[in-house]
Amino acid sequence: MKTVFIILLALCAATAWSAVPQLVSYQGFLTATNGTPLDTVVSMTFKMYDAATSGTQLWTETQPACTVRAGLFNVLLGSVVVVPDCFHGETHYLGVTVGSNTEMMPRVRFASVPYAYRVGTVDGSTGGAISGKLNVGDYNSNTGSYANIAGQSGQANGDWSTVGGGTGNQAGGMFATVGGGVGNQVLGNHGTVGGGGANKVHTYRGTIGGGLLNETQGAIATIAGGENNIAFGYASTIGGGLYNKVFGPYSTIAGGGGPNAEDSSCIMNMYGFIGGGRRNRIDGLAGVVAGGEFNHASGDYSSVGGGLSDTASGTSATVGGGYANTASGYTATVGGGSSNTASDSSATVGGGSSNFATHLYATVGGGEHNHARGPYSVVAGGGGATLADSNSASGSHSAIGGGTRNKATYYFATVGGGNNNTASGYIATVGGGRNNEAAFNYATVGGGYNNRARGECSVVAGGGGVFSADSNSASGDYSAIGGGTRNKASAVNATVGGGSDNYATGASATVGGGPTAADSNSALGYASFIGGGTRNQASDTNTTVAGGKSNTASRVGATISGGRVNTASGDFSTVSGGRFSTATNYDATVGGGYQNIASGSQATVGGGGNNTANGQYSVVSGGYSNRTDTTYTTVSGGRNNTASGYIATVGGGYSNTASADYATVGGGLSNTAAGAYSFAVGRRAKANHNGSFVWADQTDADFASSASNQFNVRASGGVRIYSNSGLTAGVTLAAGASA
Repeated sequence: MKTVFIILLALCAATAWSAVPQLVSYQGFLTATNGTPLDTVVSMTFKMYDAATSGTQLWTETQPACTVRAGLFNVLLGSVVVVPDCFHGETHYLGVTVGSNTEMMPRVRFASVPYAYRVGTVDGSTGGAISGKLNVGDYNSNTGSYANIAGQSGQANGDWSTVGGGTGNQAGGMFATVGGGVGNQVLGNHGTVGGGGANKVHTYRGTIGGGLLNETQGAIATIAGGENNIAFGYASTIGGGLYNKVFGPYSTIAGGGGPNAEDSSCIMNMYGFIGGGRRNRIDGLAGVVAGGEFNHASGDYSSVGGGLSDTASGTSATVGGGYANTASGYTATVGGGSSNTASDSSATVGGGSSNFATHLYATVGGGEHNHARGPYSVVAGGGGATLADSNSASGSHSAIGGGTRNKATYYFATVGGGNNNTASGYIATVGGGRNNEAAFNYATVGGGYNNRARGECSVVAGGGGVFSADSNSASGDYSAIGGGTRNKASAVNATVGGGSDNYATGASATVGGGPTAADSNSALGYASFIGGGTRNQASDTNTTVAGGKSNTASRVGATISGGRVNTASGDFSTVSGGRFSTATNYDATVGGGYQNIASGSQATVGGGGNNTANGQYSVVSGGYSNRTDTTYTTVSGGRNNTASGYIATVGGGYSNTASADYATVGGGLSNTAAGAYSFAVGRRAKANHNGSFVWADQTDADFASSASNQFNVRASGGVRIYSNSGLTAGVTLAAGASA
């Protein structure tokens, strides 16, 4: 049998080469003393012996420049000195010396290939062709037509089958091939086992490259290698690994698995792909598990990128990786993280832990214990370590940016972040802060603590406080609170700018602010306005208090610009400033000053102190303790003056009185115009008769008229009357003289 084998190899060599090459290929691996592979060029000496130790040297040569790369070298023995024809069935050994080192031990035994080296001829015959079946080895059977076999105890039963070598191999199908190995079987036509052990190809055109205990049950199935892998599906593929199973047609497991049968990865449907890992499973059509462990792609076209215990059960669902994630909705996605769930169509969880996207197109970006429950809802992140810390967006198109314990419960509601905030109205918004609530349509809370926007389009910009009693509350439709604490805007269009304990309870009322509870500003009337200050009140329609302290505008259109303890209690009355002043009738005005009163309709006190304008359209321009009591009366200034007649006038001075209709006191001291149309001026002038004119000098004595329409002059220093501009013509009455 040895002769037949040598002839076969010699003939094969002769086919490839015109003559048998007198060279022997030798490969080896060199490392340094520490085990590191070498990269170098070395001199190597090769010697042939007839014994494993000692013995006779049969041949030697030195190759001075052998290249070693990554520890590997490849030389052709006989390149320097021709190898002698000494292979006659005896065992020969090769000794190798590197550089100046001693010869390496043990010597290398020559295998079968060098023995083919000598067969240029066999028993004097030259090479030729062999026809018919070939059987090389012991206990082989090649019953198939044109079947060829080598090795031991093998069977080539199929027509045109081949067993290249090994032991206990069987090629039972037509055109079946077993390259070598042990106990391999190819039962299907055109099947192939390259090598390995106990591999089986049962079906048409199945292929096993090698490995151990691998099996193809599907036609055109392929297993490249590994151990205990089974390819059941038509055209299925297993690249390698251990205990992997492919049942689906056209499906592939690249590798992976594990040391135990229960570590198997498997594909149950068509077009599936598992890249590696262990205990991964695909049940859906065209599913993908790239790797990881205990992952499951059960939906058609579903994918799991990797990780541990992830499940993609919805059609076209995806889990990128992570741990214990589930994408169960159609086209649902979980990017990663742990214990996340995307359970409705196109729902998405980007990552984080224990997050849920449970409605159509719902999205959770990340964080922990967040829940997007409404269609198109979004929770970007945040949450917390416990379920109670969850952010929940349950309204359609609702959104939560982050934070913890926030809720967006209605259509298009938004919470930007913060803690324990709720947006429960249609398109309601809470920007951030803590314990804030936007509870009606279009309501907004910008931030702060314990604030409430409960009216339609209402706004609380911020502020509030630690306790619920500190809440700013905008409960009127279109109401607004700029900030502060304990402020209330409870009517339509009501506004509180800030401060503390301010109340805008009238429709369109406005309050600017105030510092403490006792200093509360209250805009109670419709369209009322308080610009700021403290303890101010605007209590009727269109009333205004611009600022100051303890001012009250209590009738329609009343206005107080500022000051302190002023009251505008008449319709459209005005107090511009000052303190303790009052405008009590409609259109009445106090410009400022102290303790002034405009009590007549359209009456005016310009300023000063303790002035009173009681008559309709009457005016006290200023001064102190002046008074007008009748319609159109005027006191321009001075002190303790009174105009009590109809259209009476006091120009100024002290203690003057114009008590008759159209009467006038021009000024001075203690003058009286008591007759209608009378005029008094000077000191103690008394125009007591109608139409009388009394002019009195500084003499401290009364000077009174004695008849109506009388012209009276007291001039103790004389009188001069001129009739020309040059003061040269006229009448002179000397002091003490008589006419």
